[in-house]
Amino acid sequence: MKGGDELRNGKIIAYIDGSYYDCKGGWGCVSFHNYRLFPKMEIYGSCQSFDSGQMEVLACIKAIANMPRLYGLSSIPCPIEIRTDYYFLVNFINGYNHGVSFKKLLRISPRNLNAEFMELYKLLQASKHKIKAKKVNSKDSWLNKVDKHAKYALNALSGDNSFVFCIKGDGSLEKI
Repeated sequence: MKGGDELRNGKIIAYIDGSYYDCKGGWGCVSFHNYRLFPKMEIYGSCQSFDSGQMEVLACIKAIANMPRLYGLSSIPCPIEIRTDYYFLVNFINGYNHGVSFKKLLRISPRNLNAEFMELYKLLQASKHKIKAKKVNSKDSWLNKVDKHAKYALNALSGDNSFVFCIKGDGSLEKI
């Protein structure tokens, strides 16, 4: 088990981004622990899409669904901070944390993303981890890195919703 106080007081930081072009989307996530207890992980993928907002929400869903397991934290609560430039996602997650009803959360989100936000809502309810969101500037260097992953996924991967993760310690890629 990794360091007690550092694990309890630390958090997983996940930068996410989405990309879209011509009915196909790409998404990416770069995550790391703020006390460097765990290696940096990068996940990305692509699928059929109708806009980049859908890919932002999908990146968030994939990050929340996979990071605890990949870091071995499925049964150990560790805060997760989602960092994105997508205003609607930040408002949705933080509104959820402040007890805003699902109905009101959907009213402040784009209507064409109701299904995606409903999936995110269910994931937030089921998670053992405290999940927060923070809006970051589009010039943030980590956001620029994850944007490159989303664009790579959009252009280089098939649209079958497959994704990979990378643990940079040894440079290996594993399909999950």
